[in-house]
Amino acid sequence: MPDTATKRPTHQDRAIFIFALALLSGALLKASLYLRPGPYGVPFVLNRVSELFISLFYEGFGLALICLPFFIASHLADRRNRPLPRPLGGIQIFLCFASLIIGHADHEIQRFMGIHISINYLQTYGSIGKTPAAIGHAIADDAGGAYSAYLLIAIPIVFLACAVLLTGRFRFRLGEKIRRPALLCSALLFYIAPAISWYAAPDEDRIFNRVRPPAILVYDEINGLFPTPREFKNINDTISKYRNWWHRKADSNTWVFTSNAYPLRKQNTSRCPTPQGTPWRFILLQLETFRAKDMQLFNPHLSVQPTPFIDALGRDPKSAYWPRCFCNGLPTVVAFMAMHTGLMPHSEQRVATAFTHMAMEGFPEMLRRNGYHTAFFSGPDPDWDNERFWLNQWYDHVVYNPAYKEIDRPLFQEAAQYLKKIGKTGKPFFVSIVSISNHIPFRSPEPELNITDGKTIFDRLHNTMRYTDDVVREFYEAIREEPWFERTVLIITGDHGYDLGDRGWVMGHENLRRESTWVPLILHGAHPALPSGAQPSAASHVDLAPTVLDLAGICPENSFMGHSLLKQSPATSSAVAVRDGTALYETADFSAYFPKGAPPMLFEATDVFQERDISTAHKKVLDAYRATTHMLLEITDYAYEKNRIVPVDPMRKQAN
Repeated sequence: MPDTATKRPTHQDRAIFIFALALLSGALLKASLYLRPGPYGVPFVLNRVSELFISLFYEGFGLALICLPFFIASHLADRRNRPLPRPLGGIQIFLCFASLIIGHADHEIQRFMGIHISINYLQTYGSIGKTPAAIGHAIADDAGGAYSAYLLIAIPIVFLACAVLLTGRFRFRLGEKIRRPALLCSALLFYIAPAISWYAAPDEDRIFNRVRPPAILVYDEINGLFPTPREFKNINDTISKYRNWWHRKADSNTWVFTSNAYPLRKQNTSRCPTPQGTPWRFILLQLETFRAKDMQLFNPHLSVQPTPFIDALGRDPKSAYWPRCFCNGLPTVVAFMAMHTGLMPHSEQRVATAFTHMAMEGFPEMLRRNGYHTAFFSGPDPDWDNERFWLNQWYDHVVYNPAYKEIDRPLFQEAAQYLKKIGKTGKPFFVSIVSISNHIPFRSPEPELNITDGKTIFDRLHNTMRYTDDVVREFYEAIREEPWFERTVLIITGDHGYDLGDRGWVMGHENLRRESTWVPLILHGAHPALPSGAQPSAASHVDLAPTVLDLAGICPENSFMGHSLLKQSPATSSAVAVRDGTALYETADFSAYFPKGAPPMLFEATDVFQERDISTAHKKVLDAYRATTHMLLEITDYAYEKNRIVPVDPMRKQAN
């Protein structure tokens, strides 16, 4: 009689079966990511087959890492002919299930937003109850299948059910002649080969960053919770270089840095030029996802005109506009902080959530100290990305009405009525209005204004930009006859751009090329210090705070990294954008791009769409720009991480 015990499956067989079932489920999820269209109708990547293979390769690597302890434990139990503790099989199943769920969530966040799920992401956008309606609309309108982001959760659930039900009834046994070669090949394929390829091909780091499995993603995030404090060994040298750089950008050196402990801190040494007459008022329109390349004022070759009113306003003799203005980072909350504080973003962390323990001055608070009333009207929920924490410090009045359902027109109508009311008091004001309707998936609230058939993502963007343009027109016409309007400067800018597949695949917020960072900037008003027409300087959001205060005739001690656009030298002007280690550096002559994990690129400033890389012919220029960018990122990170921005909480100082 044969020994039936030898015909039973081993513990190793069950562990391998769970791994194989998880790998199959992961492969289905990866195929759904790469083979179905992106959410906005363009491919997730151009080279689908090649990257799908790489992605499957690392999916197996991640699952094999998770299962490794269980492979070892089952091998030892089989050799000693002992049973495994009952919970081990369930733990392996649960960890594989968790990996599949996290991986799927990461896939979909990459598809829609171009970023990984992360602790930073959850801190900024983790309030489920505050999720903007636009996100739900994007999922419903997903070109890869309506609600497919939710429906594909069925794959991990089916894995869980099959693993639980089948493992207990598993009867298949691998013979030793099959198991050993299979284990050897699996070890080579899922442990050794990925590790070698990961380190041996540094140029592929960008691809690995996109396809890295959840096991690596979670490890990186947990490791990031316990960072080794940065030493900033050469910070004194960096401070000296920064201050020289800052002074070179200004036409005058009336500002003097005042503190070694707070390297960004400076004060004005000359008489502040206060404008004659009643104080000037200011209105800032921050328009969602307004790409300069999709406005004829900035891109005359555009075949359609999504923004006829704003284009005409920019050409008005009372307007100045900057054809080369850039956001300092993405997404919206990064632009929000840069505009208000005049500070560059941290190179890796989200300032709005990571540095709430610090005092940071917003220029509306500086206006308040000089008698201004400040108000903020928001289309998106400011609790969504922790803006309200800062708004409550900088503004007298904050308005968000969920009844508007993220539609711009009623918000701007309410703001116009509020301005009329405040204007009657005679008190100067600064009012900021943030639009939302021009947001993915770009659904126009008023289709009768559409200028395209909306078949492509770019057509839909042009339709929603046309809608917001009409909202701005109505707002402008509602207030232009008010008696205070002649002493008002209207500022229009975009919070950021967006990569909508302009270069073949959707990168979302990770890409810092012109499609993502090039934004409009228009200043309109009869202020005598305001120039007229197109301005040659490179500008960015950090320049808004010093510019508004300059127009107001207020020169407080500050830590702004930007410069007043009224006093900036065009030849030495520059703009910097940064996100998660990737950086953009714009000057009067060139545009340098430093993507994380990939070779740097250099373009002529006039190469509007950054199509011709000239880095090989200008290595010295590229090296100089790299050094300057590194210096700026280092001093910015130092100021945030060491709490070296504001010596005293300005509100506490005011109270005293």
